[in-house]
Amino acid sequence: MNQKNNPPWYRLALIGLFVPILGMAQESPCASALQEACRTAQKLAAAIQQQLPMKPSPQVSIETAVAEKHVVVVSGRFAFDAETANRHFKQSGVTLEQFQDRYSQSVKPSLCQPSSETYRFFRIGGVVEYRYAYSNNDPFMKFGVVRCD
Repeated sequence: MNQKNNPPWYRLALIGLFVPILGMAQESPCASALQEACRTAQKLAAAIQQQLPMKPSPQVSIETAVAEKHVVVVSGRFAFDAETANRHFKQSGVTLEQFQDRYSQSVKPSLCQPSSETYRFFRIGGVVEYRYAYSNNDPFMKFGVVRCD
């Protein structure tokens, strides 16, 4: 066989190109302990996405669901802007933090039924994160459910 004699720097350049690629191929996007949670997150996000968009109330719409490693990220939008929200909170005597806490607690019962797939998902290390925006797309609130207790 006829081989070309490449200079030593050529071999080093090839090694320099392939080492990072091999490293990326060996890295998993999910820690080994969370592999099952990552697979389940993908399945749950796909199942939720098929049902979207959905309007759980006149003021809220759920628009997307995606898996990010072992996290199912559910994104939605409220039908009001920050000014309207602040005015409402001030009139009702509720702070934004109290509203966010109540809202985050209100989703737990539906996620944490012992026979549900999400209940099992939390037990293997999965997380469901909610990200909500105001009607103008400015961030409104973000919270995660990491366990059922």
